[in-house]
Amino acid sequence: MRTLVVMLLFAWLTAGDAMAPVDRFERTGPQPGEWLPDLPVTHLDGQMTSLRRETQGMTLLVTSSFTCPKSRSRYESLKALAERFREHLRVVLVYVIEAHPIVDVCPYKDVVEVTPENQRDGILFRQPTTMEERLSLARGFRDRLSITLPIVMDRMENRAWTAFGAAPHLALLVDSTGKVLVRQGWYDGAAMEGRLREIFAARRSAQDQRQTSQKVFYDDDDDGTLERYFGRGDPRGLIQLAKKPDLVRYQTTAFGAPTRSLLQIAADGGHHTHVAALLKAGANVNAHTEESSALHLAARAGHLAVVDLLLTAGADRDLRSSDGTSALDEAAFAGHTAIIERLLPMPAPTPLLVAAVRGQVEVLRSVITDDASRAYLSDGRGRNLLMYACANGQIAVVELLLRAGVDPHGNLQASCGTPLHAASERGQVAVIRALLAADVDPHAAAYALGTPLLCAARYARQEAVAVLLDAGALMTVYDRRGYAPIHYAAEQGNLPLVELLLKQGADPRLGTQAKHGGGGEMARPASLDTPLHLATRGRHVAVMRLLLAQPVGVHTVFNHAGQSALFALTRWSEEPEPDLPLSAALDLLLAASIDLNLEDRKGHTVLDRALANENKELTGLLRAYGARTGSGVDSTKAPR
Repeated sequence: MRTLVVMLLFAWLTAGDAMAPVDRFERTGPQPGEWLPDLPVTHLDGQMTSLRRETQGMTLLVTSSFTCPKSRSRYESLKALAERFREHLRVVLVYVIEAHPIVDVCPYKDVVEVTPENQRDGILFRQPTTMEERLSLARGFRDRLSITLPIVMDRMENRAWTAFGAAPHLALLVDSTGKVLVRQGWYDGAAMEGRLREIFAARRSAQDQRQTSQKVFYDDDDDGTLERYFGRGDPRGLIQLAKKPDLVRYQTTAFGAPTRSLLQIAADGGHHTHVAALLKAGANVNAHTEESSALHLAARAGHLAVVDLLLTAGADRDLRSSDGTSALDEAAFAGHTAIIERLLPMPAPTPLLVAAVRGQVEVLRSVITDDASRAYLSDGRGRNLLMYACANGQIAVVELLLRAGVDPHGNLQASCGTPLHAASERGQVAVIRALLAADVDPHAAAYALGTPLLCAARYARQEAVAVLLDAGALMTVYDRRGYAPIHYAAEQGNLPLVELLLKQGADPRLGTQAKHGGGGEMARPASLDTPLHLATRGRHVAVMRLLLAQPVGVHTVFNHAGQSALFALTRWSEEPEPDLPLSAALDLLLAASIDLNLEDRKGHTVLDRALANENKELTGLLRAYGARTGSGVDSTKAPR
């Protein structure tokens, strides 16, 4: 028996990849139903990218290296698979740590092992120690096999290799959200083709069923009133529903596509009575657009009573949005503990993302010790364990994950931003300090969010703003809305935050910049509204007074339309604060010597704008002060 054991052990150590521990490669890393973490990788031209950017649509990821015999021998099979499914599938090779280098140990067996295939083919290379060396081998691999499929390369920290499950030639089939559909410890072309055919057949069947389902109802007479009624909990919405029961199928639209149902709108606003009425009238509790379902929206906003109502009505707690996010993910990231308890699957083990939110360090340490790749677990939006912990201020979990090697810098191309963005948005000061201590760049701007300082200012996190400013964060940066931090503070009427920013050197004359939309929307021209314009529009008299007291002539700065802050009075919100009368703001601006009859670039005065907007109160006040109409043609029809 002992002889047999020794023979088997010797055979395993000398047989190259043929007898590798398949089970180990199957068990570790993201499993079907979980999400691929979004990690930085590199194109072979040296340009940085990320896994999420490389997995647009259905994607098959296959790890490979030059010194892995199976990576070479199975490439033709992989290429043929990519060709057969080219209209529906993207195949990407992920170049990882060398499997069988010379001199250096094999990362899978902890011994030096040069396989017979490598000796025969002359594939005799050491383990790279720099990016340049790994890039050179990856390019040699591409050229030797005449590879035409796209290749991305793991960086020297080997984070992608670890997160996948530390395997030489595994295959992960993921959907457009990064959700793992199929995992193979070793790529198997025939088995993968069978699974692909099953998946595409199931999708065609589901699409056929959707096309024959009930059509969406639109109210041709609606001008947005229904959305306002149900979004604000207005009783008039219930009256309209009683008159038109078909409104349960009503959906708002954007660019010709349905966006939200009235049930989603009411759930997002937390209006229990309206949600109940819609459900009683027959609204589909599990209907959802690409964004999410009513349960997702209520869970994200923290409306516990609405969540309970939806669950009682049969809402599917396992339903996922188009990006793969569940209602539990939404509640967990937002830190709504009571809703988390409602949505937790019972009696299954606590999901790791929830453990991160709760600060269950020992649970996480145990799991990560058994499988290091679990430290990179993320949800459908690319928010990983570290981001969940950062957003919810779980500093002990943050420290555990940083010690486990999770990248604190995150991915600036992700729509959810980085861990520092998440902590800044929630005002988690201790976490912000920990990330800054880990050399995270406070200036780093995420595509959709701007800088961490912008996130903190946008959500009025004054202490977080102070910490970031102390770290040298720049104040003259803009987000996609075209706002800098001082614009958010002024628009919100946040006097202490405006004072802090001015004390740190923010320019009170700074104008807003071009606004960039999503989904291919063109950038709008810069409005150049100053903080004074924004504070005036919101009737924030205390902030207006502070800005006007600055020694830099704030009141003399016009926006792109040639308008002083006085024009912003014509654009007040529908529901101004009752303790701030219109006359007080007007008196404050006139006391600063702003010309009442100044014409903008179109020849319109403030009185023209007030008349065009049918603002009777402002019109009366302006005429009492001697305001005149301008020289512009047809001034009473001046645009809003």
